[in-house]
Amino acid sequence: MDMIHKPIHGGMIWDAAEKLKTSVDSIIDFSTNNNPLGPPKKLILALIKNTKALTYYPDPEYKKLKAALAKYYNINEENIIVGNGATELIHLFAQTFISKNDKVIIPIPTFEEYQYATEKMKAKIIHIKLKPDMHIDIETIISKLNNIKAIFICNPNNPTGILEKRKDILNLIKEANQTNTLILLDESFTDLVVTKRPYTLINSINQFNNLFIIKSLTKIYSIPGLRIGFGIGPKHIITELNKNRIPWNVSTLAEKAIVEILPITKKYLKKSRKLIRQEREYLIKELSKIKGIKIVSGDANFLLINIENTGYTSQELTEQLMKHHILIRDCSTFTGLTNSYIRIAIKMHDQNTILINLLKQIINKT
Repeated sequence: MDMIHKPIHGGMIWDAAEKLKTSVDSIIDFSTNNNPLGPPKKLILALIKNTKALTYYPDPEYKKLKAALAKYYNINEENIIVGNGATELIHLFAQTFISKNDKVIIPIPTFEEYQYATEKMKAKIIHIKLKPDMHIDIETIISKLNNIKAIFICNPNNPTGILEKRKDILNLIKEANQTNTLILLDESFTDLVVTKRPYTLINSINQFNNLFIIKSLTKIYSIPGLRIGFGIGPKHIITELNKNRIPWNVSTLAEKAIVEILPITKKYLKKSRKLIRQEREYLIKELSKIKGIKIVSGDANFLLINIENTGYTSQELTEQLMKHHILIRDCSTFTGLTNSYIRIAIKMHDQNTILINLLKQIINKT
């Protein structure tokens, strides 16, 4: 029997609380890449206001949610599918379009659920390593397009945080379209990019038959416990996905909360990006003062860090910080990375300061 790769993720806060014999509220979690600003107050109030909706099944077609998303993103409702977080849509995509022995390209390192979802369908995975500068090797991917069923692209990528150039991603989609190769483009972190001008390819979906885009509202609004995401694609892709989508996959509360919060999202994201930009600069400046720390990359709300010369492996440093109720992402579990890498989310200033001071104590022994 073939072994299926089961990914390890950040956000293991419940397990950490149990090991530390403490509450989750006493732990600062840098291992998950959510918006550091936290859920908007209006979203919390919407959840409280609509508690009665818990007694009703959701609308299985999510008409109000899709209408609100269509208005906000200036697309048609028929091009939208909603999901219980972006991860559900990744697996739904694989279940719908990928079959046994199909060939699939996945750059590495990247979000591990692409590999997991593909392995469950017993497809053949072709890994393409990132370039030395940690950018996706689009040229190599294009050179291997013959007889490829699908390609998974995370932009900005996780765990590197790098946003690829719009023209390069569009070129890949165009070339893949010529060979009838599907592209799953994961834009979960696009709205939290701060070092470059963020962009989305949502308005390109009807130009290509092969493009399916995923967005994570979980990440945008920092609501990983609520679980909500959506996908955008040409009508024929959405139709096929809906054939396999389970009924009531998004809760009534999640739908109502997102419908109410969307109108203020641009203002909320503007404030979020300002915070992320400031704290990113602060973290880079202070972390660079610590012996052996090297900031590798990050255009969004998280940083990939090389710790090879600190005297610690990623596992050892993770364990040391956990003793102080701090969680970071040990990147040795990413296919294509070693135990010389960690990833940290950008959080609020006081939390970032706590992390910096602890790293100085641990690594510099001060």
